[in-house]
Amino acid sequence: LSPSVVRRGNTAVAAPAGAVAAVEAPPAPTGFAIAAAVVIALQGVLYTYDGWTGVIYFSEEVHDPGRDVPRAMIGGVLLVIAIYVLLNAALLYVLPIGAIAASKLPAGLAAETIFGANGDTVIRVLAILSMLSAINAFMMMASRTLFGMSRDGLFHRVASRVNRGGTPAIALWIGAAVAIVFLFIGAFDQVVAVLAFFFVVSYTVSFTSVFILRRREPDLPRPYRAWGFPFTTGLVLVSSL
Repeated sequence: LSPSVVRRGNTAVAAPAGAVAAVEAPPAPTGFAIAAAVVIALQGVLYTYDGWTGVIYFSEEVHDPGRDVPRAMIGGVLLVIAIYVLLNAALLYVLPIGAIAASKLPAGLAAETIFGANGDTVIRVLAILSMLSAINAFMMMASRTLFGMSRDGLFHRVASRVNRGGTPAIALWIGAAVAIVFLFIGAFDQVVAVLAFFFVVSYTVSFTSVFILRRREPDLPRPYRAWGFPFTTGLVLVSSL
């Protein structure tokens, strides 16, 4: 083995490369560290997949919500899963796993491998354009939340006003203002962490509401019933908590 230099106090001594690796090896992660790493990783996953419930915000505007809402939710999740699996398979086909782990934008690196120096720019432009649809969906969802809360007396009544086209314009402007504030309060990772937390809070409230409504209003028309209730709903509720 070729010798490497290891410093002990003020003295530099020669040591085999294997010995250096043994000295510099980080301690094995504990159970808490692993759990924390999983939670942090899930923040990005939650942000990626959230929106699967987006059609619920427009239930009042859907012609046949009992049929179309569950089909949109299930179909949307399956479609997103398929897209991400195919994308990751493509990345693994083009790049070694080490290069993917070391890159902040593996898709850009893969594009450079395929298309040359302009590949990274192409991917970034496509990402920006694709974000426009996500921004549109999130802004519409946020406005419907404030609109519904204002009608129930949980927010100022002014947010319940709609324009000639039926859009809650004031609620839309309020949501846009809050989003702009988020742009200035921290880095992207911090904003995602905050959003992921509230996404899970929203899930928890929703799953709890299913149990409450089943008990309080057992005779309410339910065109679609959750598979495996109460076990499946209870499982995701415990996971959210």
